[in-house]
Amino acid sequence: MPVSASDAPGLRRVALTSEAARLIDDMIRSGKYKELLDAIKGFRNGFVYGARIRAPHALVLNLVWTNAPYRVMARKIYQVTKRHSMALGCTSLTFSLLRAFLRKLHGGPRNWHSALAGFFVGVIFWGEQNPVTVQMSMYMLSRILSALLFILAGKFGWKFSPGAFRIYSGVLWMIVMPLFLYYGDAMQPSMRSSMRYIYQDNEKYSSWYDLLCVNSDTSF
Repeated sequence: MPVSASDAPGLRRVALTSEAARLIDDMIRSGKYKELLDAIKGFRNGFVYGARIRAPHALVLNLVWTNAPYRVMARKIYQVTKRHSMALGCTSLTFSLLRAFLRKLHGGPRNWHSALAGFFVGVIFWGEQNPVTVQMSMYMLSRILSALLFILAGKFGWKFSPGAFRIYSGVLWMIVMPLFLYYGDAMQPSMRSSMRYIYQDNEKYSSWYDLLCVNSDTSF
């Protein structure tokens, strides 16, 4: 089908766009800029993962625990999601660039490169104490301790019996319950509020309505 004069500019733009995309793909496949592109992809994945994890979590928390107007909720959800996403994205970007720099500096990878790069990104992007960073530090600490336990078990040939996890859970709850009841102010705020809702607010009621239907006038 013949091309009219009015279609020509659009076709040229498509051709230029296709050519630019081909050149970019060739540059990517060449491997010359791998370290930089690794860092860019890391930022992308960190940002997306942070949004996927934080936005639903913040939405549920605001719907369940607050009575704020929807506009206020939306602003709070946006702020914590942005903070988490940017922190994870910048962490991955900086970590990748630091490791690449150290590899070039020392002529190859060293085991301590990841530790040093991890320290820097932790100080820079996760060093300010706020609900997001505190929750992340607690999440990481529990996973680190669990991983170290399994590393030690493998190194020394420890075998866990089928009932070991049951005892492990019992010990955790044995510690956390008196810790909450007698030293609750020392606990992480979201965990403290959750446990207060379950284990203390159950003693506060004056009618069938706030016994069975709601927790209180300000909390479902």
